[in-house]
Amino acid sequence: MTNPPRPSEKRSAFALIARQHEANLLRAAKRMCGLDHDLAQDLVQETLVSAYRAYLDGRFDGRHPGAWLTRILTNAFLFAKRQNRTLPGLESELLPNDDTFGVSWNSKIPSPEERLMQGTLSESLERALMSLPESQRLCVILADIEELPYAEIAEVMEVPIGTVRSRLARARMQMLTVLRDLQKLDSLS
Repeated sequence: MTNPPRPSEKRSAFALIARQHEANLLRAAKRMCGLDHDLAQDLVQETLVSAYRAYLDGRFDGRHPGAWLTRILTNAFLFAKRQNRTLPGLESELLPNDDTFGVSWNSKIPSPEERLMQGTLSESLERALMSLPESQRLCVILADIEELPYAEIAEVMEVPIGTVRSRLARARMQMLTVLRDLQKLDSLS
């Protein structure tokens, strides 16, 4: 019989997961929040605190940590939107001391990973993505950027899988139209 991991071992293991996925979570959160950096940071912070609690309670099986964290992020975003609120900062007593996860939340200087992730979509593609209605934008982010399966997107968004497919089709058509319009404008300049 093996002994259960000590709290410090669990904290270290979660810190590793958080560091590995922080940049991807922040990138997805920024796109969900319409590129609002502060709101995205709050959303990621809320996500990691929720995930840490779930991790300590044994509600994570250890498989697919990126998908697990993205799902928590998406649920936090959707819950905030349903409540029609901005995401508040969390009370400091709920958070572990300082830099427990190896993530500095108050830093305004982007990390090298963050600078790399910010440059992954062209400006025109980013503009086309931001032109979409929120429900379509979220589908595109989860399907095309975060590469979640349609069934999981449907579950997270609480819609049938056919709705996910139709939102993606409409979103991709609208993005294509916007990209073509931007291309025409660029060629006239």
